[in-house]
Amino acid sequence: MITVSDKHPHILMIPVTAETGSGEYYRSLTIAHGLQARLPAAQIEFILNRRSHIEHDRHFRAYYIDGPPSLNTPAVNEILETCRPDVAVFDGAGRIAQMRHASQLGCRTVFVSSRPGKRRRGFRWRAMRHIDQHWIAQSGFSHRLSRWERFKLGNPPRTDIRFLSALFPEPEPLTRSEVLVNLGIDPDKPYLLFAPGGGGWLIRGIPVGEVFAEAARLAARETGMQTIALFGPQYQGQIPDIPGVITHRGLNAPALINLMYGAQVIGTGTGSIAMQALALKLPGAFALTGGSDQPARHRLIGQLQLGLPVETTAQALCNGVVRLCNDHQLRELCQANIKALGLKNDLPVAISALESLLNHPVGAAWSTNQ
Repeated sequence: MITVSDKHPHILMIPVTAETGSGEYYRSLTIAHGLQARLPAAQIEFILNRRSHIEHDRHFRAYYIDGPPSLNTPAVNEILETCRPDVAVFDGAGRIAQMRHASQLGCRTVFVSSRPGKRRRGFRWRAMRHIDQHWIAQSGFSHRLSRWERFKLGNPPRTDIRFLSALFPEPEPLTRSEVLVNLGIDPDKPYLLFAPGGGGWLIRGIPVGEVFAEAARLAARETGMQTIALFGPQYQGQIPDIPGVITHRGLNAPALINLMYGAQVIGTGTGSIAMQALALKLPGAFALTGGSDQPARHRLIGQLQLGLPVETTAQALCNGVVRLCNDHQLRELCQANIKALGLKNDLPVAISALESLLNHPVGAAWSTNQ
C-alpha cells in the first residue's frame, strides 16, 4: 500500500478571507505549517481574496482572486482544475459547486465550520455528497451532534465528523524568549496583553484595534504593569506610540501564542483567539468584536465562569482586565473552570485527519466518528 509518506501530497487551503475577520485564514495557516512540519515534502497552496488586507505567508504559494472564495466559484474551480490537489480544505468557504468540482477531479474535500450557519450548510444533503470530512471547529463547549445531524450521518453518503476546540502551534520556550526580547518585555515581570484578533472590524465607527489600545492605555496607567496592545494584522491605520504601552500591529501564530502563554491576563475578542486563550488556561476579559459565532460564546464564557464577558468599550475592557489582575480568587476560579472544561490544542487531530484522507482511496466509504 502506498502511504502519504511515500509521495508528495498536494493540499489546497481555501479559507474565507474577507476585509474584516481573519480567523479562518490564520487557522488554515496554522494547519499548513503543522502539516508541513509533519510532511516536509507536502505542497501546500492557498486561495486568497486580494482585498482582505492579510499578510501573505511566503512559505506557501497563493492564488489571489477577486472577492471571497464563496462568491467567486468560476475562479475557484479554475484553480482547482489547474493545480489538481489531493485534498482541498474549505474553511468557512466553499459552495456546493466548488466541492462537487473538486470531487469530480478526484480530490478529497474537507469542510470546516465554526459558526452555526456554516455548520448547517455542511449538513445539507447536497453538500454531504461532496464532503469527505466536516471539521466542526471552535466546538470546545460541546462535542455533540444533534439528533437531526446523527440521522443525516446514518444515511449514505457518509461524511466523517471531527470536533476541534482550538488550533495553534505549541508554545516553545526559545520562541517565547525571542518574542519578549523583540517586543522589549521584561520576562521576569508580569504583563498584560490586549489583542482584538484580526483587527478589521469597526466598533461604533472606530477600528477595534484602537478600542483595545485605549483599554491598554487605561489598564497600564491603573496597574503600572507592562502592557502590550496588538492592533491586528487587518488594521489599516498607523500604529501609534502610547505612553506606558508596547504597541504592535500583529504577530505570526507562533509569536502570538507564545506571547499569550506568558501573559497574566488578556483582553481580547470572542472569536478564534478566545478559544486559543482558553485552551492555554489564560483568564481574560472577552468582548464582542464581530462575527455571528461570537455572541453565543460570549454568553457561555460568563455562564461557565471561564472569564469576564464585557462590553466592547475601552473602559469595560480595562475594568475587566484590572479586576482579574487584582482578584486572585476570581482568576484562579476562572482557570479552574477552564481546566475542568478540558479544552486543548487540537492541531494534532487536524493533521492526523488530513493524513487519513491522503492515505484513503477515493471512492471508499467512511466510518463516521461521532
